[in-house]
Parts: sequence; C-alpha cells; structure tokens
Amino acid sequence: MEIQRYLYALRRWWWLLLMGISVTGISGYLFSAQQTPMYTSTVRVIVGQTLQSVNPDYGSLAASERLVATYAQLVQSRSISQEVAKALGRADLGATTVQAQPVPDTEFLDIVVEATDPQLAADIANEYAHQLIQESPTGPQSAEARILAEVDAQITDLKNQISARDAEIKSLQEQIKNLGTDTAEAQPLIAQLQVTQQLQSDDRQTLSTLYNTVLGNRSNTVSVVEPAIMQPTPIAPHPLRAGILSGIAGLLIALGFVVGLEYIDDSIKSPDEVVDLIEAPLLAAVVKQSKVVRAPERLVTKLDPRSAGAEAFRTLRTNLQFSRIDSKTRSLLITSSQPEEGKSTVASNLAWVLAQAGQRVILIDADLRKPMLHKIFELNNEFGLTNLLTNTEDSEIAEQAIHTLTPNLRVVPSGPQPPNPSELLSSRRMEMLIWLFQQEYDWVIFDTPPVLTVTDPLALAPRTDGVLLVAAGKVTSRDALRKSYQALKTVGATLIGSVVNKLDARAEGYYSYYTYYYDQQHQEREEQPRRWWTLWSRRGDALANGHANGHTNGHTNGHANGHSNGYSNGNGNGHVQTAEAEVEPPLNDEAADAETETAAPTPDNHDQTAL
Repeated sequence: MEIQRYLYALRRWWWLLLMGISVTGISGYLFSAQQTPMYTSTVRVIVGQTLQSVNPDYGSLAASERLVATYAQLVQSRSISQEVAKALGRADLGATTVQAQPVPDTEFLDIVVEATDPQLAADIANEYAHQLIQESPTGPQSAEARILAEVDAQITDLKNQISARDAEIKSLQEQIKNLGTDTAEAQPLIAQLQVTQQLQSDDRQTLSTLYNTVLGNRSNTVSVVEPAIMQPTPIAPHPLRAGILSGIAGLLIALGFVVGLEYIDDSIKSPDEVVDLIEAPLLAAVVKQSKVVRAPERLVTKLDPRSAGAEAFRTLRTNLQFSRIDSKTRSLLITSSQPEEGKSTVASNLAWVLAQAGQRVILIDADLRKPMLHKIFELNNEFGLTNLLTNTEDSEIAEQAIHTLTPNLRVVPSGPQPPNPSELLSSRRMEMLIWLFQQEYDWVIFDTPPVLTVTDPLALAPRTDGVLLVAAGKVTSRDALRKSYQALKTVGATLIGSVVNKLDARAEGYYSYYTYYYDQQHQEREEQPRRWWTLWSRRGDALANGHANGHTNGHTNGHANGHSNGYSNGNGNGHVQTAEAEVEPPLNDEAADAETETAAPTPDNHDQTAL
C-alpha cells in the first residue's frame, strides 16, 4: 500500500512533475543554445624512437613512458603557451583550452585543443607539437642537435671517401691483373692496393661508429605521428542533449519534492488507506462538493439529487441496509476523528436518503457543544435533545424538540448548550430515550462531536448498535484515524464501517461513472447557447411543463394512495412543480429509485412522494 500511496501522490502532483521537466528542460536548452560553439583538434606525438628500432630494449621503453608524463606537464606550462601565441602572432590564446593526454601503456602523447574557430584549434595544436619538439634535447637549437649535425657531415664525408677508395681499389686490381702478379711492375701496385684496402677498412669502421652514435639510445626525442587537422563539427554546445539532461534533473528534483511532501503529509488520500488503518469496511466514498457558502447547501441529496455526491449517499444507504440486515432496530452513531471532516453532512444526507427509501428515520444532533443540524435543516434550536434529557415532566417538550420534515424524517436539534454534555449522553435517561426511539423508528441516527476532541461520542457509542466513522480526504491524518479507532474499540463500540468524505475524484479515480452519467445532462444544459430571444420561450415551456407534471404526478399519486390523499397530493405537488420547475428536477424519480432499491410498505408511498 505504500507504493500505491506514492502513486496516488504522483497522480495528484502530476502538474508539478510536468512543470519541473518543462522549466528545467527549456531553460537548459535555451542556455545551451546561447553558448559560443567550441571546436576541437588533436595532434599526436611520440616520445622516443622505439618504432624505428628493430629490437628495442626494455630500458628505452620504460624511459620513454616516463618522459611522456614529463612532456604532458610541459605542455601545460606558461612558457610553452607564450611561445605558441608568439609564433601565431597573437597576444594570447584567449578562451582556448589545451589538454595533454598521455595514451596509457604507450609512448604517445595527445595534445587536444578546444577553440571557438576550427582552423585556429588545428593551428594551435600543431604549434604546440612544434614547440614541444623545440624544447626537447633533439630540437634544432639544442647542443645535441649541433653535434648530430657535425656527425652527419662526417658521415657524408666518409661515405664520399669510401666511394672514391672503392673506385681506386677497383682500378688497382685491374692494373695488377693486366701486368700479372709475378711481374716486377706489379709489386708496387700490389703494395699500394693493400694500403688502400686497409684505409678503406678503417673508414668503414669509423662510419659504423658514427652510425651507432647517431642511431644509438635516443629515447628523449619528440616527433609528430599524426598532425592536427580542422574539424568543422563543433563539440559543444548540444542544446537538445542539454535540454534532455536538464529535464531529467528537474524531474528528479520534483520527484524528490513530491516524495518528501508525501512523507511529511500524514493525511488520508484514498479510501484504501482508511480500510488498511481500521478493521471496518468502506461503506461509501463521497466526492468533494463545491464550496459551500450556507449550511443548508450541504444537503446535496435534496438540492442536487442527480449529482455524484448524492449517488454516494445512496450507496451508503444500500451498504448500511445490507450490513445490518439481521438487526431490527438500527441506532447509528456518526462521528469523526477531528472537526471539519463532514460528519454532520454525512449524517444529514444519510438520514434524507433513508427517508426517501421509505424508512422511518429520526436524526438527533448529539453534538451539544457545536451543533450543526439545525443550521443545515434551518430549524429553531431553542428546544432539542437537551430538553428531552433534562425535562421529563413536560409532555409538550417532545412536540417542540422533534421537528417533522417529511412523513418519514424527524430531526431533533441539540437544544440549549448544557454545562455537562458527557454526563447527559451517558445518563440512564439517554438509554431510555434511545430505546423509545428504536420502538418507533427504523433508524435512530446520532450526530456526535469528534472522537479526539471530547469524550461525548465515547460515552454514547456503546449504547448504539453501531458507529460510522467519517474521514475527510487530505484532512484526516492517519495517526488521528488510528487513535480514533483504538478509542472506539476500547469502549466496546461496534464499528460497522467508514465513510471517506471530501474525496478528490480526479486524483483518486472514484466516481468517474457517476460523474459522467449523472452530470451529463447538467453539462449539456449548461453548454446550450443562451440568447435573449430564447429566454422567454424557455421560461414559458418550463412553466407549462411544471403545471403538466404537477397535475400528472398529483393525480397518479392520488389514485395510487386513495382518492382523498391523491387529490390533496396532486394539487400540492402541482403547485410545487410549477414554482420549482426551473430549480430542480421532480422528486418522483427518487420515489421510483426508492421502490427499486428497497421493499418499502405500500402505505408509505405517499411519504416518498412528498419528499
């Protein structure tokens, strides 16, 4: 259920998640799009000459790898950057970024340059490689380079001298061959040939030594392997990628906020949470009504019987009837955990729909501290329950305290506020009053104060057949509901079910069918265009329909219930329909609904029609 609870939270805060993605995503995209494009270029150099060696030794390789790290640090030096800027004819390199990245386990060094111009990035990278070569021991200005130049010159001279001696030796050998080796004329030539061959051997030995000097251990040399070229595609910015990443970050922030808020907010969000907290079934979930300005507007089952809220109370009526089907007397206490959770609204509407179903109902305002029922039904609160409990001798008190609203519905206001409400509700007189009401009525409903506010409901709860606990969506805390359940359980009250009031239907997904079915006609009526030339005709049609429906319903009900009552109800209903044809739909639909849902006795049909 914890997962489902957080899923409900995500559904309620979907707009925040969407806003987090939209704001951060669009901001990231716009910020990235305004950035200057950056281009990159890379030059690769090698430290050492192991690639040119047929059999490189391990010492040369190790030395070259260490030198790579040294040259990487040299690239980051200020002297190198100044030389590069001077060579390119610039005062400085500006917003250029230079990085030296050694390739692991190799002698390669990559010099990566980022600049606002692709050609400039390539030029700077190649110049860095050139300056690195200049700073190396094998650079053209170094002492070793001058020595190598001299050695190269000697090698060239020796090669020319060896070539000349080869020609001389070949000439001497031909002369000796022509003269013969035994002749006296050939002996000086033979001696000269031996001297020349000795000198040729010495020259070749010297040349080999010079070659070894030049091609010896040259691990501390730098050369370019792959020069930098211009890359026309920018590496940054990437507005689309920045927007997506920013949107993901915004979503994560919004998710964290929602989860944190849900963790802090301990209020009830869905009926499933109520069922998990208390060991009682959910009898109804009442959708949140529009803002109520006056207390009588809470009686939605009377004012708007086709609304989703009215249908929820009819569902509560049906569930109550079947939950206590074996009980003949039904005294019900309706309470809540804390104030402002709608217990009086639930009690009033439940009593009204039970009376519509042909049940004899008496609704008692047992909230002697902050009564509400007399405001909802617009009754005089001068006499009420307090008088019935304190004045046992005056027989007229009952007539003044019990108000008849319909043939099937009686309401008892709280009356004057007593100094000891808890003692009155737990008195023997209260028990006797409950017993008397149970003999006369099918339902005895008490509207009591909240459980956690005062002890009044706990004193009265064990004396009733059952308790209906009301919780308000996004108002009742889970801890308060749990404590209320434990308190009722401690005093031995019978908790027959719960009602979740003020439920957000859009967030939790309840009443989608009722809202569609019952509000469709209202929506269509509101969407019809209202033009001034049609107002009078519509009013005339409404009045005509009101008179017609009034007489039809009156005669029909009159024949159904007897001639005298039929004519009386017919005329009365006719006038009521005429006056209220434009205000609310005829209540005969509710009578049909009551006949369908409950098996009320036939003599009570005239009471149903009067409702």
